[in-house]
Amino acid sequence: MVSIIVFSFDGNEQLTQCVKSLESVTLEAHEILEAPLKSPRGRPLTLPEAFNRAASSARGEYLIFLTADTVLCPGWLERLIACAEGTGAGAVGPLCNMATGLQNAPAVTPGAVLAPDPSKWRPSVRIAIAPMLVRRDTFIEVGGFDERFGSEGFADDDFCLRLAHSGREAYIAGDVYIHRLGPRHPLQGEPERVRILDGEARRMCTKWGLDDPMAAHPRRDVLGLVEVAGKRILDVRARTGATLLECAARGARSAYGIEEDPRLRAVAASYCGSPPGRDAGRSDASLSSSETLNGTALGILRSLKEASAHRPYDLIIAIWHLECLTNPVGYLKRLRHLLTEGGVLLACVRNAWALSRLLPLLLTAPPPTYPRPAWGPCAAPDDVLLWLEEAGYEISGIKTAYAPPLGKEPFLDGFLKLVKNHGFIEDPKPELYSDECWFTAKATG
Repeated sequence: MVSIIVFSFDGNEQLTQCVKSLESVTLEAHEILEAPLKSPRGRPLTLPEAFNRAASSARGEYLIFLTADTVLCPGWLERLIACAEGTGAGAVGPLCNMATGLQNAPAVTPGAVLAPDPSKWRPSVRIAIAPMLVRRDTFIEVGGFDERFGSEGFADDDFCLRLAHSGREAYIAGDVYIHRLGPRHPLQGEPERVRILDGEARRMCTKWGLDDPMAAHPRRDVLGLVEVAGKRILDVRARTGATLLECAARGARSAYGIEEDPRLRAVAASYCGSPPGRDAGRSDASLSSSETLNGTALGILRSLKEASAHRPYDLIIAIWHLECLTNPVGYLKRLRHLLTEGGVLLACVRNAWALSRLLPLLLTAPPPTYPRPAWGPCAAPDDVLLWLEEAGYEISGIKTAYAPPLGKEPFLDGFLKLVKNHGFIEDPKPELYSDECWFTAKATG
């Protein structure tokens, strides 16, 4: 039997419609449990709290967490269970219009029935809290959702990282689509929502020792700058391995990552494996990855010394790494020797002149953390260009991210006028104050 747990943001009307839809398309033996909106003392419950309380009384082998705005299709439950049993996954999520990363599918018609296709099942470091299928014994062993996170927080990211530490993976059932309509009434206004999300992001960073609350999410924005298919890739700061899995989904020939943090490396290794060869002097032919996904060899390494055993690479990715180094030029030279002739380095650097860093200094306010933290090591774009040129790279592209358009951010407009009037910068440009700068550079002889 399966226990289906439903949470409604908007009360009984939406819940009633969801239950009717469930009964009409769900043939498997199941029970439907309503996640409570309030505690016995009348305190409103967050989504993680409500799901945990309902799960404590569930009797099914599997738990399925849904929100009442869900539009289901025939065969949805059968496919999710098939994915869980076929892969041994601890948790499974479908494609969904309100999910992120590989799970996101905004263009599918609500209620659409996709053809069964196990080849579309793929591992994912993180899946959304709803819809989510979890084995009940696994949910209990992992400890359920962390109730310190709120309804719009990082409870799903945290749960999936703990799931990986328990030796189990999360999977996306790519042959199931579940549509969400979204709450009819927003939970709070936009400024309040941003404040809450920022607090949740700080909590995630504190709990896991992260400099990025989105560490379980692949950097699809950065990978969009280069061609990945057929390439041999090295990510010098792999974190949870989510970006490596994205490389595999895009058809990379191989994708190896380096991660020094033991907690993050444990998560990444559970999805990407660790090559058994550890000696840098051994030939590439004698080394084999313990994981292969869609024909892509995957592996998590501990150092550049280990990574050199797999050279040459067609693409090296360095996200939020160069600005952390005491000798970036020397490090860039070592990377250049790992690249093929004409190989590409893709570097993402936190901008020292980002508006999100400068405004808190002017307003004496704490720097924001969501979606990307406005604190931690950083570098000026001009310095990064000098590093790359001194290390022997040819700059082929520069792009900025999260820069608000002129006229859309009054603080930015005022700041630019201030620096121009005081003669600090003759022609200030908004993109100079973006949160990140992305550099693509080619290795030269």
